Amino acid sequence: LYFTRYLGGGCALVNFTEKFSGKKYSDDMMMYGLRMTGPGTLFDGPPLDFNFWFSLDQPGYYKKFASGSSTGFLLFGDVMAMLPFIQLDNWLATYGLGIMWTYTRYKIPVRNSTFDSQEFRIGLDAADGVARRFGKFLLRVDAKYYYEKSAYLGYIMSFQGEY
Repeated sequence: LYFTRYLGGGCALVNFTEKFSGKKYSDDMMMYGLRMTGPGTLFDGPPLDFNFWFSLDQPGYYKKFASGSSTGFLLFGDVMAMLPFIQLDNWLATYGLGIMWTYTRYKIPVRNSTFDSQEFRIGLDAADGVARRFGKFLLRVDAKYYYEKSAYLGYIMSFQGEY
């Protein structure tokens, strides 16, 4: 199970956090995307966990500043070295460490102008997860801790097929 490659989709609920003028603002954001796990995921080598997420939602805290509705998107990803903690026939518990990144681009109307917020950040992440195999398919649930300009948690559920 640990040395099998899987590809699929999933969703994540991330308590996305940003700093504005020295204050932290957070909002739970739903993200959707692609997930690849196993050896040879991005290159030959050890089993990795690769995630690429996107969200077209805007953080709820933008309403505190906006004089209208904001538009934009969030891209989010990480690459993590997965290590097995417990492995049974069809069950796998893992932990891992990796690097993560975010790219946000939002246009927020403030009074008579539009604030164009665009930011790229790189950080670290750590995770614990559980996977259950059903034939050639895998259901994974993970909790991840992200640390870049600020720290926050995310929860991921994915359904993947062997490839």
